[in-house]
Amino acid sequence: QGSAPDVGPDPKVAAALDAMAERLKRLEQETDGKAADFDGAAARAIVLATAQLRDAVREGRPFTDDLEALKVLADGRPAITQILGALTPHADLGVSTLAVLRPRFATLAGPIVNAADAAEGDGWFAEAAARLASLVTIRRVGNTAPDDSIDALVSRVDALLSAGDLRSAVEALTLLKGKPAEVVAPWLRSAEARLAAEKAVANLHVHALSLIAPAKAGG
Repeated sequence: QGSAPDVGPDPKVAAALDAMAERLKRLEQETDGKAADFDGAAARAIVLATAQLRDAVREGRPFTDDLEALKVLADGRPAITQILGALTPHADLGVSTLAVLRPRFATLAGPIVNAADAAEGDGWFAEAAARLASLVTIRRVGNTAPDDSIDALVSRVDALLSAGDLRSAVEALTLLKGKPAEVVAPWLRSAEARLAAEKAVANLHVHALSLIAPAKAGG
């Protein structure tokens, strides 16, 4: 079978963002552009800028310009500026997409297994394997790797990534210790940055939409 189809961000986050976008479309139609009491023009500008930032994060592009524009628009709104502060460290380079992270992890599979050889028999790995089994059950192709082996852990993480479940893959890999943890550490930082950025963008949409939603709430 060929390579797995490209999977977007965390499916739960993507669904939430799509729902918010649909809600925004309905709100714009309902308010008919008459949200002056809540500074409607500025609110819609913030929503648009947030959408542009979201697209840049989703596609793994640098987003310095989008971020700075949103900072200007959100001046005086501390909830938004606080979230933007969390995104700032990633603005220059962007955050890696799942489509990038997945093959990058595949190149680490061998080095992780090799690094684990030195740690074989350590108690931490048995604990990690047990925890991983509670996170997800994956049927491997072939049965050559015992369930409590590093090969099985790597195989399961690879399957999680193929399924688009970056969060569970990260949770499993954070259980690694010693040399295997050192090998995977740079990848984990990139993956955690992706998850954090997706969460931040989702929160930004909530705050941005709240600026225009009250226009109908009391009507």
